[in-house]
Amino acid sequence: MDYDDISGIIFFPESGSAESRAPISYRNLFSAYLELPIALKEMIEWCASVPYGVSTRFDPFFNANYWKLFHSTILIERIIGESEICSGSLGPCAQCGYVPWHHNMVRRKAWIRQSLEEMIGDKDVVAGYAQIIDAAYDLRNKLAPCASV
Repeated sequence: MDYDDISGIIFFPESGSAESRAPISYRNLFSAYLELPIALKEMIEWCASVPYGVSTRFDPFFNANYWKLFHSTILIERIIGESEICSGSLGPCAQCGYVPWHHNMVRRKAWIRQSLEEMIGDKDVVAGYAQIIDAAYDLRNKLAPCASV
């Protein structure tokens, strides 16, 4: 393997011949990655670590499609973020110390739509993306009852 030019490994064959691609040094690429803000590094790591082909047999406890969906919703949460936590969220229980899950000022579906509108602008495209993201969250939450709402 030529670590001074990893372009043939990280691009699909459809991206053109090796002669038409600019060489990419693994050392330079990794150095640039190390300089990124932690939040961006985490998004890249989530994106790069999607568990493709984890299991080829049916496994109700570790279905690869569910884990891909779950992974994608977490990546979307990292990219879009969440609205401000409501100051009325309950604090820890005085008796046992348990801290209940907080709630946000803007409901998740509205926050996602608002964030998409700010990033994209085109209302039709936003509606399409929001519908797919909402369906993914709804499916994830049905399969994982402890997931946030």
